[in-house]
Amino acid sequence: MTGGNSSPLARVVVVVGARGGAGASSLAVAIAQSSAQEGKRTVLLDADELGGGIDLVLGAEGHRGVRWSELAAVDGELPSQALFDALAVHRGVRFLSCSRDGDTSISPELLIRVIHALRQSSDLIVLDCPRHNDGLRSVLGTVQCEVLIVVPNEVRAVAAASAWLSRCAGFTVPIRSVVVELPTGGLSVRATKKPLGISSVGTVRYCLATAQELDRGSGVRHGKNPWTSVCSGVLDHDLVRVA
Repeated sequence: MTGGNSSPLARVVVVVGARGGAGASSLAVAIAQSSAQEGKRTVLLDADELGGGIDLVLGAEGHRGVRWSELAAVDGELPSQALFDALAVHRGVRFLSCSRDGDTSISPELLIRVIHALRQSSDLIVLDCPRHNDGLRSVLGTVQCEVLIVVPNEVRAVAAASAWLSRCAGFTVPIRSVVVELPTGGLSVRATKKPLGISSVGTVRYCLATAQELDRGSGVRHGKNPWTSVCSGVLDHDLVRVA
């Protein structure tokens, strides 16, 4: 399946956290920003209805663009280029963020419709999604994608990630880990990766300065930041896309 210009469909990268606060949203934003800096048509989709809005992590609060609730009111197929153009944009990243005023409801069907539409007009779609989500299961079952699970170096996080991976055993999508090395974490990076039984993109050291910048609404820094090497590993990973 291709868009009207017969271009390859966009690569879809799904980012989930092994636990709340693992850093999945920060990684999703960093990947999207790195992709946009390379000149790719990049879309960042926020599928966490209770996450507070990825626009805050992006540093783009107040940017105008189409909302999930507006898309839910559209019957039938969503026009690809028109949808891409209607998204809010910040520093080259097109994004669809969840609202904080209670009007966001993302059905699995809507999520799939939006992804399928945007794959025809973009190069990369980054989906920030909670691991306990019906929409995520629909994506894993119907969309050619790859998954990154963000795992802090803690026993609880590793246990949670292992349980989630076990539940996803029936899906055929590639899943890789990103380890976040916390100063309070009790496990080594090796001890964090080994029980998961999947390949790893890399390791990120927790950075207090980055966390403080996110809280101030500055977004993930461009250029050198704690996620730089991992973003490079993701974007340089050569997966065959649908032609």
